[in-house]
Parts: sequence; C-alpha cells; structure tokens
Amino acid sequence: MTETRIRLVLLVGGFLLVVGTVLSPVTAVIIFMPIIQSIATLGDTDQIHMGLIVVLTLTLELVTPPYGICLLIATQIGGIPTPQAFIAILPLVGMALTIIVAGIVFPGLFLYLPWTLLPGSL
Repeated sequence: MTETRIRLVLLVGGFLLVVGTVLSPVTAVIIFMPIIQSIATLGDTDQIHMGLIVVLTLTLELVTPPYGICLLIATQIGGIPTPQAFIAILPLVGMALTIIVAGIVFPGLFLYLPWTLLPGSL
C-alpha cells in the first residue's frame, strides 16, 4: 500500500471518528458511504479494506462520548456513574484505535482471510 493510500484511509478514519461522535453509525453509513466508496475507488483502495475501516471506526464511536449510546445503556444497567464508565473504557478505546491504525498501515492484517479465501476476486 502506497503512502498516498495510507494517508487517504487515515483521513477517512479520522473523519469518521469525528462524525461518529455526533451521528449514529447507521445514519453515518447512509449519508457518507457513497462518498467514501467513491474516494476509495479513486484512491485505488480495496473496497473490503475501506468497509472494515468504516465499520470498526463507527463501532468504536458507540462507546465514546458524547453519543456513546451503548456505554450509556451499560451504565444504566450496571448502576454505575457515567463519568466512571467513560474513564474505565479509555484503555479499551486506546486498544481499538491501535488495531484500527494497524489495519490501516498494514492492510494484510484485515485482508488476509479475503485474500486467502477469494484469491481471484480481489
């Protein structure tokens, strides 16, 4: 993967991190996926790779403030204060971000299985 593609996918991932804080993942996919898919095609980025980055990034936003609906529901069920839950989730958010960035820089981490199972179609 060339440096330009890595920058492109990092830009899309950063954009989705910002968008995910104010929109639900379904809404973000409906609004932005046609644009992201066009950008990925123009940048010669694998569609499966871009789809995985989009899904992982928007899924991460389900537990981060201010939208963080899954974390808010979990705090209500568990009966713990929301600020305490946000602090407790920070190491997991850090690990998830590390995995997303590693998948962007080294696309083989995410695409090994598709490359193996579908060698002629990618």
